[in-house]
Amino acid sequence: HALAGDLAAERLGPWGMTAHDILNHLPKAFLKHWHANNPDESPLGDANNKSTSERAGKTVMMEASGER
Repeated sequence: HALAGDLAAERLGPWGMTAHDILNHLPKAFLKHWHANNPDESPLGDANNKSTSERAGKTVMMEASGER
């Protein structure tokens, strides 16, 4: 969450920043961290591989519904 705070502060300035502002920057922080450590990969795998995308989507849906 520190990186999300840094990204929010860069965009919004450090004064009056809220937790919601940091929350809104978490996806960008995740992707920035991911690409720094995995420069040749996508966080969802091969975008052209439909089965990989479908598995990623199913995992997200299962986690959102509480299933495992």
